[in-house]
Amino acid sequence: MQPRRSTVGLCAFIGLLSATLGDAFAFLFISAPHSGAIHASRLLTAVEQSQNAKMSSKKLTGTEDIKQPRGLAVDSLRKILYVIDGNEGRPKLYAVRLYLSKTGDVACEAPKLIADGLTSNWVAVDFRGKVFFVASNQILSLPAIAVTKKLDDGAVLADAVLGEEGDAATEADKVPVKADAEGDKADKDLEILYNGEAIKGVNAPHGIAVDGYRVFWANGENGKQDGTIVQGLEEPMGDVKVTSLAANLAMAHGVCLTSSRVFFTDEEANLFSTKTNGGPATVVTDKLQKPRGCVFDGDGTVFVADEGDNKVLSFAGAGAELGPRRLSASLTDITEPYGLAILHGNREQLDKGACRSGALLTVVVATVLSLSL
Repeated sequence: MQPRRSTVGLCAFIGLLSATLGDAFAFLFISAPHSGAIHASRLLTAVEQSQNAKMSSKKLTGTEDIKQPRGLAVDSLRKILYVIDGNEGRPKLYAVRLYLSKTGDVACEAPKLIADGLTSNWVAVDFRGKVFFVASNQILSLPAIAVTKKLDDGAVLADAVLGEEGDAATEADKVPVKADAEGDKADKDLEILYNGEAIKGVNAPHGIAVDGYRVFWANGENGKQDGTIVQGLEEPMGDVKVTSLAANLAMAHGVCLTSSRVFFTDEEANLFSTKTNGGPATVVTDKLQKPRGCVFDGDGTVFVADEGDNKVLSFAGAGAELGPRRLSASLTDITEPYGLAILHGNREQLDKGACRSGALLTVVVATVLSLSL
C-alpha cells in the first residue's frame, strides 16, 4: 500500500500546529533578480481579506550578498529560506535562517553557501527538510542535517561543478567533493537521484517541486519527447523509473503543487495545470507576460510571479478539477518578480533561536509521523 500523500499530511500538520500554538501567520517571499532583492509580504488573514485589505512587501535585509536571487523554497519547520543566486550564469544555492523581529517583520541571519555550480535557477524542500536542486543534468538532494550543520558550524558542502568552459560534465567530474577542515568529505550526504545522462525524462531540468513522497520537475529541453512535467520518487532506492505527466511544451519554468494538481509556467504568457498523476494539461490563464515561479499557500490560493508585468497574482487553485481562472493582483510594488515561497509559522516559533529548539523539533517530528501513517 502506498503512503498517504505527504502534501495532505503536511497541510494538516500546519493547521494542527497553528491551532495548538496560536498567533499563526504566513509570509510570502518574492525574489527580484534584476534589483538583487528578496521581498517578504505577510499573507492576509480571512478577516483582512473580507475587509479588502491590500498586501504590501518589504525587502528582506541581510541578503544583499546574493546578487541575483531567483528560485526560492522555505523549510517552515526549521525556518530556513533557500535561495538560488543566478549571478553570472552559474547558480549557487544559499540557506538563510529566518526569525521574527521585535517589529513583527521577518528578519534573517547571514546567508550560507550550500552548493555551487548548479545548472538550474530553481530549488525545492520537503517537510522533512530535504532540499532538491539540479546540477549537470542531474537531480540531487541533501538531507536537513547536512544543511543545519553548515548553518551551525560552517562546514563546506557540495560543489556540483560543470566541466571546463561550461561544457557538460564527464562521469569523472560530476559533483566533485570539497573537504572540510578535517579533510572529511563534507558532502557525503549529497545524493544523485536522477541522472539525465542515463535515463530518459531528465533533460536540462528547470522548475522543481516535492510533496514528501515524489519529486516533480519541468524539463528545459525536449519536453514534448521527454515530458514537460515529469515525476519520480524522492527516494528512488534504485528504482529510477520516471513518469511524464504532461508533454505539451518543449520547455517549462516554475512548478508548484496542491494536493491534487501540478501548476507550471511557460516561457511567454501561460500558466498550465495537470493532475498529479498526469493527464491533459489545462490552461489556467494565457494573459501573463513572462510567468516564472508559483507557490501554493496550503489554504486554497496559488500565487504566480509575472516577471514581465511586475506583478504577483493569485487565484483559487485548490480544486481537483481546474480550468481557466480569473487572477487577481496581490502585489504590484515589486520589479520583475521571479521566485516565490511561503513560510508558515507563529511568533513563538519564529523568535530568534527558536528554530534550534530540540523540544519543538521533537513535537513536530512526532506530529508529522502520526499524520503520515
